[in-house]
Amino acid sequence: MNEVTSQPGEGGPGRPERASGFSLDVDSRTVADAVRNYVNRLRAGDPGALPSVLGLVLLVIIFSRVSGRFLTSYNVGN
Repeated sequence: MNEVTSQPGEGGPGRPERASGFSLDVDSRTVADAVRNYVNRLRAGDPGALPSVLGLVLLVIIFSRVSGRFLTSYNVGN
């Protein structure tokens, strides 16, 4: 006798059908929890976007020192 078994996330008898096997991210976090999580990731060696953001800030500082027109509204608008 062929028995049909449903995989997780496929629904089936008595189970609601889901779009995927992932649960919804509904955990509530505070800002302190998010900062703590980010610092823990940095300590673990995952810098994320930090090098890119720091590089961009460094370039803005350098270009604003070299040219007085760098941070004008016309230049920023372009």
